[in-house]
Amino acid sequence: MFLVVPSARDGRRQRRQSVAIVHETKLSTIPSRCISPERLNEFLIRKFPCGNYQVDITQNVYQISAPSSLCESELLRQSART
Repeated sequence: MFLVVPSARDGRRQRRQSVAIVHETKLSTIPSRCISPERLNEFLIRKFPCGNYQVDITQNVYQISAPSSLCESELLRQSART
């Protein structure tokens, strides 16, 4: 995604500069045995309502990229809920 930012006027014609918008993400990991996919999904939807996260699973470990890091105790509390 790019944002077009007008440069300052210097008496000549106005130029535009493209500035890349970088969305910084934090990576959190948790073993899949600690939380079900359904509960993880519910938790992430509540925590990041805009959907700005991504979950990958590799060797039974969830790898969650999100705007803020997730604390393991926060995820484990979610998995303990009934």
